Amino acid sequence: MTSTNKNNNDKKINTVDYFFWLGEGGELQPLSEEEFFEEINEEMERERKWREVEVNDGKVEPVGQPTNRRGEEFTNDDPNLIGTGAIKYDGGKAASFRGLVNYFPKALYAVSEISTFGARKYAWNGWEGVEDGVARYSDAMVRHLLAEGQGEDFDPDSGLLHAAHTAWGSLARLELMLREREGHGG
Repeated sequence: MTSTNKNNNDKKINTVDYFFWLGEGGELQPLSEEEFFEEINEEMERERKWREVEVNDGKVEPVGQPTNRRGEEFTNDDPNLIGTGAIKYDGGKAASFRGLVNYFPKALYAVSEISTFGARKYAWNGWEGVEDGVARYSDAMVRHLLAEGQGEDFDPDSGLLHAAHTAWGSLARLELMLREREGHGG
């Protein structure tokens, strides 16, 4: 509901008589202007606390809600929706479904077939413990690339595409490299 007031220049301006806040149960709660701005200030304080960090053993960790890798949390949603709660603080985070699964569903399925083949031949998760894994998976990846480059589409051992073996090898070596960088070992 709005009412019309005049400012000192006799121009008409609209002011809001009622404010609403989306409650925890999803219902709209009518609030006075003072109550509305109290809610806004409390929300801003919660967001400020989410951005606080503390240092534990040389590692920076968020005190409140988790943040992206740069320690920032933000939304790409319409700012007018912030008060409704109909937003998601995922700005700057990887679009894992849209940017991976949705982009490459057939390729990812082909890579999963390589994982299944390897697990049947060796063991599930056995690849993680292969000595000098990064170098060995790099070698295997290049061997599959070379075979494909020489006109051989399918690996004779597995019957699966060399390109899928190459992608699997690339993911395996990347995973091992990332784990080493994070200190989880290979």
